[in-house]
Amino acid sequence: MKKQDISENQANVIFLSLGSNVGNRKKNLEKAKYLLNSNNFIIMKELAKANLGNQSINELLVQFTISMGKLLDTLESQKLSDEQAANVREIRRSYDKATKLPEELVEEKARHKSQALQVWQEARSENDFAKFQPYLEKTVELTCKTAEYYGYDDNIYDALLDIYEPGMTVAQLDPLFAGLREAIVPLVKAVGESPNQPDTSFLDIGKFSEEKQRQFSMKVAESIGFDFNAGRMDTSTHPFCSGAGPNDVRFTTRYDEEFPFGCLYGVMHETGHGTYEQGLLAEHEGTPMGQAVSLGVHESESRMWENMFGRSNELCHYYIG
Repeated sequence: MKKQDISENQANVIFLSLGSNVGNRKKNLEKAKYLLNSNNFIIMKELAKANLGNQSINELLVQFTISMGKLLDTLESQKLSDEQAANVREIRRSYDKATKLPEELVEEKARHKSQALQVWQEARSENDFAKFQPYLEKTVELTCKTAEYYGYDDNIYDALLDIYEPGMTVAQLDPLFAGLREAIVPLVKAVGESPNQPDTSFLDIGKFSEEKQRQFSMKVAESIGFDFNAGRMDTSTHPFCSGAGPNDVRFTTRYDEEFPFGCLYGVMHETGHGTYEQGLLAEHEGTPMGQAVSLGVHESESRMWENMFGRSNELCHYYIG
């Protein structure tokens, strides 16, 4: 279809229609899902609560994808600004993936995810992998089904990799990882076998209280740039970061009074994710331009703060003197 010339006002009206009729409502539903997931992980203990919450939200998300197609068809036939075109392109990507999955599979995955999370938390605290194993196997099975519906050319993982790193393939990544393995494995071995080992005797001074770890970790997070007026830090079984927009970003950590570095480096890592989320432009909230560009970019921020900053001599001198 030949693209039509329309006025900027007409394009904005159509584009805002996409946002108000589908985009923003979908964003609000995803925000509700984010809050449910966050609270489930931190607070909820009853499996039924997790099931009902995630299942209901996913059912609504499925319904809204149906009305998005016609709006996208209309927009793609118009001449749009660069920002509008970028948003429509990314919404189309998400829409095409969503509509490839049967509703039954989406609902089954949502139910299983809630159940598996609860069992994983229990199995981890009990150090009982066998308890979680069938749920992990079911997760792999459902993920493989998802990949088959998405479709791929060479490798089944390409269909899944594209979700987090658009356009990337296993064929592109394998040489990269092979080169890293060739250089890093001998290096790690040499460091482990070296007679020059760090002096960790200071860890023998006793326990590091949870409250002291929390206070220091929050101080480090603030020095990195995390705004606690637009976010918070909680406790969870495993650290993670999630956000409903730049003004509501939450990350978690965990505490071990015998080994405080798990908390400290976990906080620096999640703070990297959090500051990236808080740095997204508020004027684009609710559109793809207000979201992270890829998981690779997201991890580059977290790993930079955790490793390049967190394991530097400069950090030690700054806080210890």
